[in-house]
Amino acid sequence: MRLATVIVLCSLFLGVSGDGWYSFFKEAVQGTWDLWRAYRDNLEANYQNADQYFYARGNYEAQQRGSGGIWAAKIIRRTALLLLATKSPCSPVSTSVALRSPSGVLG
Repeated sequence: MRLATVIVLCSLFLGVSGDGWYSFFKEAVQGTWDLWRAYRDNLEANYQNADQYFYARGNYEAQQRGSGGIWAAKIIRRTALLLLATKSPCSPVSTSVALRSPSGVLG
């Protein structure tokens, strides 16, 4: 039931193109892999404040995949921000602030 709901919501809100569902989910998986590769490279580089570069690189590569990659980048980014905001209750970052994108690309 949940899978059917997700599929319907994806078609209504994301406007899946005429290429079909296979293309959308393929792009989403590839976009997720791009973000994972950027995260792994960030851990391997181990430089202070390098996370912004690697996040931007992974996000760019995921969005180049198409609508599925854009969707995956949005979901992963929002989930990460929500986890970071709820992880430390003394954090000055609130959930509403965490969901806003500074560039407006993800918003």
